[in-house]
Amino acid sequence: MRRYGRYFWALVLILAGSWLALPFFRTQTQKWLNSPQLGNLNILSTTADFSLVYPIKPKQWLTFALNEESPQLRIITNAHIQQADANALNPNWDYAVRYELLDRNQTRIKSGLYHLHSQLSVYKDGQGQAIYGNYYPSKGIIPLDGRFILLKLQGLQKVAFLRISFEAINPAILETAVRVYVPANVSEHQLATSWLRMSQEQKTKLAESSIHPEFLLSEEEKANLLKHQWQALGPVGIEGTNYQTRTLYTQNDKNLVPVNQDALLVASGLQADAQHYGAIPLPEHGGLVTLTLKALDGTALKSPVPLGLQWFGRDPGQRWQHNAVWTNGTDHLDYQLDGGLLVIRPASPVIVNAYLTTATEPKHDITDALLSVKTYMASVGVDFGILHYQQQPAALRVDVRRLMTATARPPQGQVSYQLSDANQHIIGSGHLSAVAQPSLFDRPDTMAEGNNVSEPSSYFFYLPAQATQLRLQSDTPGWLVNAYNQPYGHTKWQRVPEDAYIANTAYNDTRDQQLAWFPLRAINDENLSLQQAVQWISGQYHPPEDDPEMAAGHYLWQDYLPQGQVAGRYVLTDYTGDEPRADALAGVYCALATNQDITVKLDAFKGLRSISPELIFLRGTATPFSAEFFVNQQKVAAINAMGRQGVLHIPEMALGYPQLRLQTNGGGQWLMNYQAHCPGQRYLKRRVFALDPDAALDFTVQHAAEDELYSARLYSPNNTVERSQIKVDIQALNTLAPKAVLSANWTYQNRLYDIRPLPSKSMPVLYAQGQTLGNGERFSIPINSDLPAGTYRIRMALAKGAPGYITLSQTKAGEHQQRRFYRETALEAP
Repeated sequence: MRRYGRYFWALVLILAGSWLALPFFRTQTQKWLNSPQLGNLNILSTTADFSLVYPIKPKQWLTFALNEESPQLRIITNAHIQQADANALNPNWDYAVRYELLDRNQTRIKSGLYHLHSQLSVYKDGQGQAIYGNYYPSKGIIPLDGRFILLKLQGLQKVAFLRISFEAINPAILETAVRVYVPANVSEHQLATSWLRMSQEQKTKLAESSIHPEFLLSEEEKANLLKHQWQALGPVGIEGTNYQTRTLYTQNDKNLVPVNQDALLVASGLQADAQHYGAIPLPEHGGLVTLTLKALDGTALKSPVPLGLQWFGRDPGQRWQHNAVWTNGTDHLDYQLDGGLLVIRPASPVIVNAYLTTATEPKHDITDALLSVKTYMASVGVDFGILHYQQQPAALRVDVRRLMTATARPPQGQVSYQLSDANQHIIGSGHLSAVAQPSLFDRPDTMAEGNNVSEPSSYFFYLPAQATQLRLQSDTPGWLVNAYNQPYGHTKWQRVPEDAYIANTAYNDTRDQQLAWFPLRAINDENLSLQQAVQWISGQYHPPEDDPEMAAGHYLWQDYLPQGQVAGRYVLTDYTGDEPRADALAGVYCALATNQDITVKLDAFKGLRSISPELIFLRGTATPFSAEFFVNQQKVAAINAMGRQGVLHIPEMALGYPQLRLQTNGGGQWLMNYQAHCPGQRYLKRRVFALDPDAALDFTVQHAAEDELYSARLYSPNNTVERSQIKVDIQALNTLAPKAVLSANWTYQNRLYDIRPLPSKSMPVLYAQGQTLGNGERFSIPINSDLPAGTYRIRMALAKGAPGYITLSQTKAGEHQQRRFYRETALEAP
């Protein structure tokens, strides 16, 4: 008996020692489980939640048995990567999850594919050590952040099974872990006792979804929380054979600091690099522009950065470019610029800040915020509703973009569209595409290195009343779509010249009035958001694109006359363009020196050997005077006249380099056309037509079913300060075909131009003694390829403002056939 007593006391000592050592072993075990797979394998002191997850490899299926009464399912996925890929710089963690809903006979009821994008969250603990938000105790596999899918089962008959499969998009993603939850069934008689049986930790966690802590909850609130719990499901089959199980740990310490808020914070300003330019809008009157550059983290640049600068003014002739280098000793770069758009092209990633100093405002920041555009991933399927006003055709615009990476060729494919009626019958279909060229100004809002987005390809639908829904779908990932609609009979409102200057303060205050297309929310927007199928695009204003044919002088210019009996005048306006072409010299007048011999070059369009120039005189008084005109020392014309202005017609003379002399005692300014390489001031003689509130002007034009641009100019009485409003309507008179359902451009057939006259010197109205006009304000009237070929009427009416004069012309880029008639003469040199 004494021998057994010794064994008994030895057992007691062992049990007591184990009990005392249990907290130590528990702490060490918890630290080991919490250890993430980082390079330094730091040991954490924080707590973590854990969940059972089920990994799925590509092409593998997991099956979950469901209660046929379940109203919805919650699926959470965590994609897996290797430890070596955890430190990749701004990776593209994309993957897809395919699901099938089956009945008890294994018949498929519904299926779908969710495209997901994840990231790897990294935090710092109290000791400054980096840790992952999710981890496994085993080393080598890193779980990415969880992504949530909600499947609603209402309306589906007898769903008994859920099948889930994983599809890799990024090869670095090995597999994904899956958790499936269904609403928990808590009967009414269990509600009273369930709360009392919970531990304090369970009560606290359940109350996280409430605004009050657990000790302040009412009985009704407690019952409501108990009714809305989620219950985890396990897959069907045998563990180890049909599925694998892992324990996923998730950090729940609220004191952890995300690393991207500490070390990866991008400094304020406009981010730009060699593939993504920066655009700075400048207000109308410009000023002194000051640029500063810094590294992405806000520190000073440590190495020189070459950069190119381009300035785009309102008109095609207003262009400027400059190359500079930002070095360690550079404090700022200053440039005196007029209103427009400044484009900055740095050779390496930088943060740009721009400041403006004007005569009326001190130095202030003008770095413009990026524009945000909401797009949807077409691979999921995007639906848009179509609204019709009183059964009239509806206008819809769809923008298609492509996501691209610098290292991979974008996948082939297109976006298909289907038009359906109110009964879901398909009444039209087709395909849309986009260029695979990265945009220099737009980018995904994630700013991931190597991630690009293409310029949008816009498609315009003119839809009949029976079309009520548009569905967009792509077979391959990487396609982005968004849509806009336009009210029926919409009038495009445009301010002149404010619209040409994006940064104009008054324009910004009324920017909403300039909208012509209004963003359209997808019908399934909520579901797309849950599927992570929303991609925001950060955009900038784009500079205008100059036509090289126009710049080279290859174009056809045509003036239009209004229909009917209309009062007209001739006016002289400043000519500020480049050297005019030979065939334009008939309307361009150059100042001619008086009372001295000069040699000039006379030129005209090809085919002419002789011309009959005009001499226009402009004088300050109406006193009598005389004038004689000599060509190669021979008098060919003379005049005795009185008045402030008039014309002296010169007899026909040969082209070339004649010696001219204008002898006069009348003073004033004399102008002659056909002079090439004019050394002085040039003027353009234009025929203008009266525009007043009592009568509209109608112009008839021939449209060729291509993008065409007409240019109008309003000449107001000199010193006019009030704004004028001109209403422009474009109406088909005779067309060869109806308007197309789908086109690549859009014509606003109703326009309103709100024009502010700019200060200018007085320009004389010819043959109207003493009458003057301002230099005129130009506005454009596009007629694009969406309108079928035919005859159209452009009607202009003065809706507000002082009466003035108007012109309408068209300039077509490229070489065009022209028909001209010549009169053959026997001309002898004088």
